Amino acid sequence: MTLLQKVRDSGITVWPEDGTFAFDETDLCKSQIDWLLSHRQQLLTELHDECELSAASRWKTVFEEHLNILKRDGQEPPQQANELAWDRTVTEWLNAHPDSSSPLAGCANCGGRDGVILPYGIEPNVTWLHDKCWSSWSTERERRAVKALK
Repeated sequence: MTLLQKVRDSGITVWPEDGTFAFDETDLCKSQIDWLLSHRQQLLTELHDECELSAASRWKTVFEEHLNILKRDGQEPPQQANELAWDRTVTEWLNAHPDSSSPLAGCANCGGRDGVILPYGIEPNVTWLHDKCWSSWSTERERRAVKALK
C-alpha cells in the first residue's frame, strides 16, 4: 500500500495544486498536518505518478476512439487504420500541448536572433522560428509527443 493510499484510507483527501499538494485542514489535528507536511515529497511523487497514469489512460482512450471510428468506416485495412489512429492521436496531443514563444526571444529552436524569424501556428499559440529550423523543431515536438503517449 502506498503512502497516498494510507492517507486516503484514513479519510484525508489530498490533491495536487500549483506544484505542491493541498488538503482540507478543517477536521485535522496539528499532528496530522505536521505528519502530512513531513511526508510532502513522497506524497508529491505519488500524486504526480497518479496524474501521469490518468493522463496516459485518457490518451489511450483517444487512440481507441480514433481506431473505432476508422474500423467502423471500414475504408482502411486494419494495419493502416491502426497507423492512422496513432497519427491522429499524436496530432491531437500536439494540439493540446502547443509551443509558443516571443519573437523578442529569437528562434524557439536555435535561440538565434539573426535573419528572418517567422510565426508558426495560430494565435495565441504562435512559435517563432527560422525557416531552416522548422523541420528540426517539428521533429523534436513529434518525438516528445510520441514519448508522452507511449
